[in-house]
Amino acid sequence: MKRKILSSILGFSLLIGSYSLYAAEVTAPSAQDINNPFNEELQINFDTTETGKPNEPQLTLSTNEIILVLDSKSAKVNGQEQVLVSPPKVIAGRTFLPLRFVADYVLGADINWNNATREVTVSKGGNVVIVKIGDKWANVNGEKVQIDSPPVISNGVTLLPVRFMSETFGIITSYNETNRTITLTANSQSGGGITDIRPVAQFGFDRASYIAGQIVTAIDTSYDSFGGQITERSWMINGDSKLTAPRLENIFKTPREGLYKISLRVRTSKGVWSAWTDSMLLIEPNQKPEVTDLMADKDRYAQGETMRFTYNYQNEEWENIKSERWTYRRIDEPISRAVIDKPKALFAEGDYIITLQLEDAYGNISDRKEKIIQVTNEVKRTELDYRFKDGAIGDIIDNFRRFNYQNYQEVFPYATSTVQGKLIMSDSPEVVKRAGILYKEKVNGLGKILMHHINDFEGSEPNNKRLVLVAENTTDKPVRILVENKTIKGPSEDTLYIGQLLLFDYFKGGGYEEYLLKPGEKKYIYDSVGRRWLKGQCISGLMDVITDGETVFTVAAVEEQSTIDSIANMMFLDKDIHPRGTFEATDIYYKVSLGDGEAEKLIIGKGSSEWINGYDAITGELVQNRGNFGISYHIQVTAKQDMGIILNPRGNIFRGAVKWEGENTYMIPAKGFFGGDTTKAVVLGTIKAGETKEFEYMLPNGSSAPVLIGFIPKKDW
Repeated sequence: MKRKILSSILGFSLLIGSYSLYAAEVTAPSAQDINNPFNEELQINFDTTETGKPNEPQLTLSTNEIILVLDSKSAKVNGQEQVLVSPPKVIAGRTFLPLRFVADYVLGADINWNNATREVTVSKGGNVVIVKIGDKWANVNGEKVQIDSPPVISNGVTLLPVRFMSETFGIITSYNETNRTITLTANSQSGGGITDIRPVAQFGFDRASYIAGQIVTAIDTSYDSFGGQITERSWMINGDSKLTAPRLENIFKTPREGLYKISLRVRTSKGVWSAWTDSMLLIEPNQKPEVTDLMADKDRYAQGETMRFTYNYQNEEWENIKSERWTYRRIDEPISRAVIDKPKALFAEGDYIITLQLEDAYGNISDRKEKIIQVTNEVKRTELDYRFKDGAIGDIIDNFRRFNYQNYQEVFPYATSTVQGKLIMSDSPEVVKRAGILYKEKVNGLGKILMHHINDFEGSEPNNKRLVLVAENTTDKPVRILVENKTIKGPSEDTLYIGQLLLFDYFKGGGYEEYLLKPGEKKYIYDSVGRRWLKGQCISGLMDVITDGETVFTVAAVEEQSTIDSIANMMFLDKDIHPRGTFEATDIYYKVSLGDGEAEKLIIGKGSSEWINGYDAITGELVQNRGNFGISYHIQVTAKQDMGIILNPRGNIFRGAVKWEGENTYMIPAKGFFGGDTTKAVVLGTIKAGETKEFEYMLPNGSSAPVLIGFIPKKDW
């Protein structure tokens, strides 16, 4: 018979197969304080009759007090005497109470015993508690909760720790030491049901709204009503389970504009999670900066005269300016031919447009602000004198006078040598549209590997792709592989820039990786997994390898879940117009002796007579390395007079690097790129009369050949 009883109790136990009760746990009495079992956790075991059958007490719906006596079967329910099968008792240092007695007379809850799983389910309304005999974990309204002492069955009566029951069912307990009575009363706030023992997730923000780019600061005021410690947090954005993290700043530090639902749940040291708490947060748009004034210290300058510019701007007060973007060009030139730099001086008569854009920390770029200045026919200094004496390697030579560097006299190396090695070049298909093997070749000894590919996969998930380089030992003996100067750049949509960065870092050198492959073993030398190779982005790589046995290297574009063993069964992809192949050369050495007369030029990568021949290991056809990508040119120069050295790109686009032996590596150009204007050049450096110096050059991935190296005597500066 179901009865409405008190709303909560300290604990209870269930007599399986007879109408018995779980016991709730309280602190076990200590040896010196056995008379006060509530000092820690009291556990009591009740039943309703000596026979195991429930009495039928005449109770009203106003039941609100139960009095028990430790070690006594006598109990009072609203003043009426009841006899228990088992008195409140201490088991293994814990005090227990019977469950069904509590469920019937306090909770008015339903009890269900599952003999197969040895689980007891207590339910009332929408609240459900499940406990299992011998298990320290309970399920409270779907949450996993730890119990200090597991439920037990004693003399046919199931007992449960009091503290768990008191917290779960909201029972108020008191103990009278004189007469050893335990009084159980309902917690009026529990309403006669199961108490929500979950902690409460609660938070706010340090301001009502933010501007995109500002750091979002959450103020977490979560708590546990039972005094437990909050040990774990889980934040979520817009209800997306993929956007979760233990710290909000990990996924939501400087969000973009929009309206977001921020959710938090917390967990206590007992393993109980709170419900999710939500709060809406508005992120307002970040306004782009505005250059309000662009000023020069003069409106008219002589040729070679130093220029100074200042500007004023407006932007959010809290936000910094990340970078300045200057350009300059003659007034009759399109902006596509502008030099990307802030002019220090100009060297040809005419009117010039100076532009400035600002980029803020968020990434917004201002509109261009223009300033027109005039350069007169007065000459204070020539451009070459300025660039070679006071400029820097990587400075662009404007050459607004349109001098043709092809007019220089051609010089040829008096000594040439080639380093034999195996250059493996994977650049075709450069634009990859489906998964497959891009190139595959074996190396035994000295080699160099170049790869350069753009993701253009078709289908529903073009971004979930990987570019990999795999080494495989196909011999019956172990193979050792040494990888030196390994440089990988990207993924990025700026192919020119990553080609420049790749060459810059490769020239800097340093570091190595060592691999030992057992017979038949495969290992990734590179895998872009985790770097999100998005559609339209390029990955470019260059490295030196040395093997002490035959090793097969495979470059492949694969699916996100592809395994290293599945690559061998993939199809070979057809090449496009870009070169790929195996070439038996890694370095070329030139020795050049300059004359004592006019300016001279050295052309590199100019035609098929210079390009390295090789073969396509996939098709077997003969191929040429057009432009000699991946080939390092070591150019040793001996000068009889002071010389300025320039690089003049003759192809379509160019952005590269140069390394001086025993010195540094430099970007050429230091800023911007060459977009097909063959009148412009970049400073490579200088060499004094009687000196011999060497620099290293390589055609950058993504750039075009040929290039002209110009040697300009000081008298022509």
